[in-house]
Amino acid sequence: IDDPDPVASVDIAALSASLGADFEFSTGEAAMQSVGSDKPGIYKVVQECAIQTESSPKSDETGKLAPESFVRVVKIVSTEKCVRGMLEIPQGWITLLAEDGETRFASIVPDDEALEAEKRLPTPPAESQVNQDRKPHEKQNITLICEVLKGCGMPSVNTFGGCDPFVEVRVVKGDIKKSKMEKVPDQPTQTVAKEGEANPVWNEVLQLRKAIYAEEILVQVILWDYNMTGNTPCGQASLSILDALMGCKYNVSTPPGEVRWCDQKVEIQGQGVKGCKLDLRFCYWEQHKFRVMVLKGSRLPVVDMMGTIDSFVEVRLVTGDQTKAPFIRSAGAETFWQGQTDIVPNQQDPKWKK
Repeated sequence: IDDPDPVASVDIAALSASLGADFEFSTGEAAMQSVGSDKPGIYKVVQECAIQTESSPKSDETGKLAPESFVRVVKIVSTEKCVRGMLEIPQGWITLLAEDGETRFASIVPDDEALEAEKRLPTPPAESQVNQDRKPHEKQNITLICEVLKGCGMPSVNTFGGCDPFVEVRVVKGDIKKSKMEKVPDQPTQTVAKEGEANPVWNEVLQLRKAIYAEEILVQVILWDYNMTGNTPCGQASLSILDALMGCKYNVSTPPGEVRWCDQKVEIQGQGVKGCKLDLRFCYWEQHKFRVMVLKGSRLPVVDMMGTIDSFVEVRLVTGDQTKAPFIRSAGAETFWQGQTDIVPNQQDPKWKK
């Protein structure tokens, strides 16, 4: 979730009490107790393996485990012909046994060696460390925040002189010369146009989601002239995303209004464009992916005239404490994510597993 401001809350205990029902919730997939010889416990890494974000071996990589290191596996799943384990610390998934059924990346520690191995398990960071500043790491998924402050020396491109400038910011991979300015991206990120202003002031914040912090990623800044019949690109500038965020750090406890920015001044290059400069500043939000699985319910109330209950569970991520607000049947402006299970008909003890 890339916005650090919203606060989500849910009171499952009050819900259960009001309905006279019991619910079980879990983050992640339903765990198997064991797959072959693999089961939850302490594992020794026997060859380097990738830590990934999800149970699928095709999910994003967040790090690696070195041989001879020890980890605690809390869940086992069999997926895509291989055995995968969910780690306690660091968070993520690793492949225990490859799809060929022979290549093993980590082996469970025998019971008589578990006590000694437990001393070598990674320890969770202290609370003070969790809230410390941290730099973006290579290949990290981020939301790039760009505030377009002001410009000077806008080119005179209109028929009767002047310019109606606005700025678009893109994140591209590789050479910007191969990125066609005229091609409108799926999600354009741009300022408003300033009619006839040679030295415009915007002070607009743009969000570029799904950016990747990597050496080959560039921030492309395009200056446009607005026209009702078709906008005209005046020129562009670029800088690497590493330079754009040089010195920037992220702290989850920092209020949005106190974010530290990295100031940049870029000069627009284009045919007939001279001395045109833009003042920008950058920061970023970390992006994290969360999964909620609704497993089952029990003793749900009888509400149907000719049966019991046709139930489903809806989960919403909302701003503010909705336990203190009247219940809203349909997700409104306070909701920025919503999901629900399938309907299980005529069942007081439903199993959704979704």
